[in-house]
Parts: sequence; C-alpha cells; structure tokens
Amino acid sequence: MDPNYRINMVTRFVMFAICVFYINLIYTIYVGIVIEDDWTIVLQATALLPSGLEGMTKLISILKDKDGWRFLGMALENVYIEYEQKNQRYRECLMKHILILKFQDLNAVLQDTHDSSETFLMLADIFKWHQQYIYIIEKTEMIFFNVVFVQIFAKAYGMLVSLVCHFLGVWPLALLFLVYSFVMLNSYCALGTVVETSNGEVRDCIYNECLWYEMSVTEQKMVLIMLMKSQNTINLSVGRVMDLSMATALSVTKAIYSYAMVLNNFLQ
Repeated sequence: MDPNYRINMVTRFVMFAICVFYINLIYTIYVGIVIEDDWTIVLQATALLPSGLEGMTKLISILKDKDGWRFLGMALENVYIEYEQKNQRYRECLMKHILILKFQDLNAVLQDTHDSSETFLMLADIFKWHQQYIYIIEKTEMIFFNVVFVQIFAKAYGMLVSLVCHFLGVWPLALLFLVYSFVMLNSYCALGTVVETSNGEVRDCIYNECLWYEMSVTEQKMVLIMLMKSQNTINLSVGRVMDLSMATALSVTKAIYSYAMVLNNFLQ
C-alpha cells in the first residue's frame, strides 16, 4: 500500500513465471497433438490454463488500477486505526457492527438527554459512515470485476475439464484437481455471500436499531435517505450476469455436471 511502490524484482519474476507457464503449456499441447497424436493431453493441459489466466488478470488489475487497490487497503487500515483507540465494544467489531454501535450510542442520547444538536452530529457521523460503506462496496465491485469473472470462469472450466478427464480415465490427478477447483469456486462465492448478507444486515440495522421516531423531521429524512440507499446497495457480481453467492456456486456446479455428462457421452 506504499504510495511510492514501484515494479520490483518480485513483480518481474511473476511476469516471467506467467510467460514460462504459457510457453510450456503451448509446447505441451503441441507435443500432444503433433507428436503423440493424443488429444486428451490437450484436455489435461488446458485444465491448468485458467490458473495462469487468473494470475495474469490479478497482475494486470493491480498494475492498471493501483490507486484503487491502494485506496481499499488504506481505507480498511484507517478504520481499524481509528476504532482500535475506542472502547472494547468498537475494537471487536466489523464495519457493519460499528454502524450498529453508532446507532446504539445515538439511541442512548435520544432516550436520555434528547439534545438535538448532539443527536444531529451523531447522525451526521452515521450518515457519513454509511456513505463510506457503500463507496467501499462499489469500489470493490469495480476493482474486482474482471478478477472475479476470470476466477469463477477459471474454476468452472477446471472442474468441467477435470471431470471429463476423470470419466475418460486419462488423467490420474483429475479427481484431485476437481476437488481443488470445487473448493476454490465455493470459497470465492462464499465471500460474495458475506457481502450480500452484510448489505442486508446494514439495511435491517438502519430500520430496526434506529429510534427514528424520536428524531426531528430533518433527521428522519437523513435516515430515510440511508434506508433508500441501503435497499439499492450493489453486491459483488460475476460479470454483472449473476451475483457472486453460494447460490451461483450451486448453479454453476449443476451446469458443469450436466455439460460434463454430455461431453462424456459425445467423446465415448
């Protein structure tokens, strides 16, 4: 996250490793088709193709939008730096839970003193925090748009090819690679589900945790704006075609099995 970070030897080594990977992959396919006349080698080799594509996509994303990656890292770091200095309640919380604690503190003031000047400042701080939360989600979706799409495609393709190879009995490690791809696919989708669940909890928090009926009209309008924004908060997506979630992982897995069975029947 260093603003003065530049491409160094490690970055160059990663670029070199990706190039070597693709050169070896192309050579392996050439040997399988031209020399050994075995098209199943193409299946085995291309099963690993998306892995190199994942690394290249992440590298390009970092180089292309380094400011965005740096912003996300520094934004999260600043949150922890700020709230680690507060009491134990805040130190143990994630961003969505910090919002709940802020509302609880606001409710305490509304019930005790009902100082309009103090409640307005506290609500303004909550409003700002909610806007920051939404911006971080939107920035994350923008930065990881290509990365997520490639990762899901890569793992889906890896599962499909390894499953076909397992059916044909041409790759001893096909089952192991299938399990690996399945675990990684569900891991990525689980992260999307976490964001989706978090968005729902934030929306419920604004309505349920807030004593909005004790506020002034101006403050109620601010709460209404937050509620409207929370109802339209975007989730992480797979190429904006479907949400990144466990439901997507299940749908993709079912589709892969169906396609694999069709390919197996065709190839046999």
